[in-house]
Amino acid sequence: MNSNSPVISAPTGDDYPDYDVVVHSTVCLGRNLSSFRFPWRCSPEETAAALSALTSAASAIGLEIFVSGQLSPADRMLLAERELISRAFLIDEASGFAFDPSRPVWVVFNEADHCSLRARLPGLDLDRAWSYVSETDDKMGSLAGWAFDPDAGYLTTEAIRCGSGLSATVLLHLPALIMAGLAETAFKRAMEAGFVVGGAFAARGSSAGNLFGLSLPPSSGELERDALGRLSRAAKALADYERRARNDILGQSPGDILDIAGRAAGAAAYARLVGRDEAADIVSGLRFGLCTGVLEGQSVAGLTELWITSRMARSGTDGDEPDTAVRARVLRKATSAIRIARGYIDV
Repeated sequence: MNSNSPVISAPTGDDYPDYDVVVHSTVCLGRNLSSFRFPWRCSPEETAAALSALTSAASAIGLEIFVSGQLSPADRMLLAERELISRAFLIDEASGFAFDPSRPVWVVFNEADHCSLRARLPGLDLDRAWSYVSETDDKMGSLAGWAFDPDAGYLTTEAIRCGSGLSATVLLHLPALIMAGLAETAFKRAMEAGFVVGGAFAARGSSAGNLFGLSLPPSSGELERDALGRLSRAAKALADYERRARNDILGQSPGDILDIAGRAAGAAAYARLVGRDEAADIVSGLRFGLCTGVLEGQSVAGLTELWITSRMARSGTDGDEPDTAVRARVLRKATSAIRIARGYIDV
């Protein structure tokens, strides 16, 4: 799509905080206009007027405005697969949103709230994500006028989120905890501390790709930086726990990790039909091997991006080749340089 926003592009380099475990950090703020009813109560005319007010404010602070109906199917797929905007929202061709051309910030209009301001950064970087989204909030709020109550705080469509309107999620890759049978204990402790744990790419059962989201509860009653600091510390503890499990397995039974990484490398190199969940698990095995040092030849960022590109693999309009075949070819091409690290060839 015609935007230079860094949130749409793949990360470059691997120099992000805790990037071997933490895939990305996302911070969101829900806001509503003081001069309009909540979105679910607005008439079509009110919805259009609210959208006009929001896009005017967003444009005035330098954001790029987009309407779903103006995007190609490929662009809509990109936004959905990167989990920037929901598929349900993109189906409505009148849906509007905006991207910051220079920072990883985007804004969605008239979804659950009138305005959802979001920022995402690779690795564990909630503090910087908060700085970006908070600055955008201040600038837009000075022009649009947010609904605010002295006692309840910022008013949102869900009463439980009134106050700061804050939500935040850290996405973690935790294959060693799963392999060692320690994930359930780790997640239980996180939930007892008040956090929400969810699997990525899977609505039920195990999480495809060993990806898990650690999120703030709907209402923590804390100041924004305090809540985000607590989430950051919890994510850091999980990342350290994952590394300890990784090192224990590598020290006691390196063949187990080599088997997972080797099978993933073999499937990536030679499989000819690959499903979505299978692709997520292949990428997980390769990333696990790379982060433990048993594989080499690819960057962590490159493999992380492969989670997205493999899910986006689709056959052409003629439909002669199934999606599974296209996905297998994408994997072969992207992982062709991966090999067993020299020190582990004969293990």
